Amino acid sequence: MTRWGPLPAAYVHQFEHGKQLLAALDIRPGQEVLDIGTGTGRLAIYVAGLIGPSGRVVGIDPLPTRIEIARSKARGNFDARLGRAEDLSEFSDASFDVVYLNSVLHWVEDKPGHLGKYIGC
Repeated sequence: MTRWGPLPAAYVHQFEHGKQLLAALDIRPGQEVLDIGTGTGRLAIYVAGLIGPSGRVVGIDPLPTRIEIARSKARGNFDARLGRAEDLSEFSDASFDVVYLNSVLHWVEDKPGHLGKYIGC
């Protein structure tokens, strides 16, 4: 429920689907996690709870408004930044234990050319 009424079913479904993805990834306390296409940060904040204060979540999204919203919800172990799935150059190799994209792959340009980048994160 929001101040405007109930959340749209697609929004709820996307979040629940994301939680299933995270369960399959076996995210644990203390891990470093990259959320590509974090949007408003809803799933990343959930991950921040899973990894606890000794872990870190970095969420990137190309839309400034979404990042502003994510930052307004951020906690100490969640950092929201402007960024694109196609350019992970700000991160050194092996910076993260887990990298995920939830419901954003269809937005990535040149999927075959960029998917290999995620393996080195």
